[in-house]
Amino acid sequence: MELRSDTDGLADLQTKMQEYLDNGAKLGWLIDPKHRRVYVYRQGQPLEPLEDPLELSGEDVVPGFILDLRQIWGLQQNPEVITTRAKDSFDKYKNQHL
Repeated sequence: MELRSDTDGLADLQTKMQEYLDNGAKLGWLIDPKHRRVYVYRQGQPLEPLEDPLELSGEDVVPGFILDLRQIWGLQQNPEVITTRAKDSFDKYKNQHL
């Protein structure tokens, strides 16, 4: 996962994401908060741009994991709820797969 900052060039981050795939990553997210856009990278599939999604799924790579983007987009959400959901999703994955 890459979170684009105001000083990051999009092309540089896209190159980096492709390098992750080339080195075996199965799923990658390039998150652009300024434009509220996410670029989803999957092994062997075309790039999928998403406009203003509220959450991202770990799909079959990290089953049960959900990344809530409302805080990144600056929408109102209690940070404790986001942290708890992320921890619960990771714990569920860890218990099933690790």
